[in-house]
Amino acid sequence: MTAQVPEVLYYDNQKLSMCSVPLMDYFTLANIEPKFRVDCTALWRGYVGTWEIIDGRLYLIGIEGHFENGNEVNLSSIFPEFPDRVFAHWYSGKIRAPRGELIDYVHGGFASVYEQDIIFKVKKGMIVDTKIKNNEAQPNDYESDDLEDIF
Repeated sequence: MTAQVPEVLYYDNQKLSMCSVPLMDYFTLANIEPKFRVDCTALWRGYVGTWEIIDGRLYLIGIEGHFENGNEVNLSSIFPEFPDRVFAHWYSGKIRAPRGELIDYVHGGFASVYEQDIIFKVKKGMIVDTKIKNNEAQPNDYESDDLEDIF
């Protein structure tokens, strides 16, 4: 699999890349299968979500892409009742937000290694813990399962 375009996360006055896709959990839980247009192998999900963490809560504040029929995807097309922001109450898991210089490019998913990872532990949309992981250059040793070792 090709390295994927990350989501966008605003946190603590920083714009970060987000190597997690919480919206997919919503689609699964709601039994929704939206058909997104996939224009390139670096964006298999067909959209890019924009998220923010405010007062310890995770919000989806935007989504960009197109449906297969050519119509533009935006927040109100997925959440018509919440056109400006949606509290991610459905999501429990970990969010990885890398920062710093790229130290090991991996041509697959979100596996590339950066100087640091901010790892947010989320429970029903609430940030319950935050850790900083300092990474070292060790080719191809980073796995998403490594997030389990942090908490």
